[in-house]
Amino acid sequence: MIQPIIKTLPIGENVDGNVLKFADKETLRESEELYFSSVKSHRTKGWKLHKEMIMRLGVIAGEVSFCFYSVDESHLQTTTLDFSANALILVPPNIWFAFRNENTASAVVVNLASIEHSEDEVLRRPLDSLEFIRKFR
Repeated sequence: MIQPIIKTLPIGENVDGNVLKFADKETLRESEELYFSSVKSHRTKGWKLHKEMIMRLGVIAGEVSFCFYSVDESHLQTTTLDFSANALILVPPNIWFAFRNENTASAVVVNLASIEHSEDEVLRRPLDSLEFIRKFR
């Protein structure tokens, strides 16, 4: 089964503030678009599924909980990230996902996408469409 992979990122430590390497030359060659998604306090975005896009997701502000499940709804994976987690989530196509801001301040999720965003390759579902995930709203 294909599922999201959480990858620890290299950190350049600096007394004035660390540097987090989000993408290398190879990853950038495999990417066509970089975008940021802000999430208001205690709000959830989703459910979405990209039919073609590979996403590389990270959190650059706030604390965000992610929930992923397989198309056949047989596998569920959740994780929470903030900037200090030094991680990204590699999400292959055909995975349903949603994410929730867990704090009172706005959060920002970054996506280094393998293709340009197109509504033609996105499927959407209402947040309450899955009984076992309703608590994620």
